[in-house]
Amino acid sequence: MMANHLNYDLLSKLAEHRASALDEARAERHLESCGRCRSELEWLQRIRVGPRQDPELGSSGPSRRDWLLPSSF
Repeated sequence: MMANHLNYDLLSKLAEHRASALDEARAERHLESCGRCRSELEWLQRIRVGPRQDPELGSSGPSRRDWLLPSSF
């Protein structure tokens, strides 16, 4: 049985596609009902990629604040 929330190590592995199949399946079940962990996973996925800036578009991409904060803020 899972603890109240997924730990940072597992969330990081999920964001980087390094979790085992068993851990991934267990986490998916937990994520279905836990908005906090879903939000943290989304945040880790965003910071893993970082902001994208197209030189032709200038600085019209997302602000640093937009990609650093979890979506629940």
